[in-house]
Amino acid sequence: MSIFSSQHLSKKYLSKYVLQDVSFTLSAGHFYILMAPNGAGKSTVLRLIMGLERPTAGTMSFLGSAPDQDGIPFHLRGQIGLVAETVEYDPSASLMRFLKFYAGLFPTYDLTWLCAMAQVRNIDLTQKFQKLSRGQKMQIILLAELAKRPKLLLIDEITSVLDPYSRAFYLNLLSEFTRQGGTVLLTTNVIHEVESSASDLLILRDGKVAWEAPISSIFEQFTKIMVAETLTEEVRSRFLVHKFYPLDRLQSEGRWMSILVGPSAALPLISLPYVKIHMGAEDLFKYFFQSSTEPTAEKKAEAYDLRAA
Repeated sequence: MSIFSSQHLSKKYLSKYVLQDVSFTLSAGHFYILMAPNGAGKSTVLRLIMGLERPTAGTMSFLGSAPDQDGIPFHLRGQIGLVAETVEYDPSASLMRFLKFYAGLFPTYDLTWLCAMAQVRNIDLTQKFQKLSRGQKMQIILLAELAKRPKLLLIDEITSVLDPYSRAFYLNLLSEFTRQGGTVLLTTNVIHEVESSASDLLILRDGKVAWEAPISSIFEQFTKIMVAETLTEEVRSRFLVHKFYPLDRLQSEGRWMSILVGPSAALPLISLPYVKIHMGAEDLFKYFFQSSTEPTAEKKAEAYDLRAA
């Protein structure tokens, strides 16, 4: 079941497009990771979905309804949540006083659950929001949005402000949320921290969707290999022709080796010695941005000679 969809979405600030012709769909019960370089439109996507900004072009639909001039239609605002460092609570009120007010805005709000979770996390709700640490603020915002029992939860790069124990706790909480039919869209570039919890990956490149697929399909469509750096120019070109690009290097048994990623389907065409190694979603992200500027074959070949770096 589709929760949200965008068609040919674009956003321009002054004369610069941050997003161009972006189309994607979010389905119920999925945990999506949205990746892009800093400043490449991740947070803009969330603001557009929330209706905090209007697109320059394109259309959106949330639970079958298009945003109006005020953003998400009022009757659906309890069905979507936003967790971000830009969110602020009333600095003059205690957390409990504010959360009671907030709960009154949404018929399905579960304040009892929120209070119980705050106790588990040792967050004192008699405090004022401004007295909390950065990590505690993100925790209470996340719990407060989950207590709305939304259909869609948008999270803007909060994993970096949580300690490892808290991060594991909340990722388990979000996994349970998706198992119950909720949908998560999390922006991050530190994917190894959340990869095991997520189901799908969205990558933005040059303002467009470069990849949209289940994380499990990465291992079917792409392969990470290790080859000796003592390759001839002809051999290097053979890898490049088949879109295998170097991402890193390491030393193995006294020899320097290049680490490459490329399409699995092209591997039989190379017919050269290599060793397959484990590949993750972060490798795919690096792969797209290694090849995003489309350098000349000569420049790409130079990338293999990492010893010169």
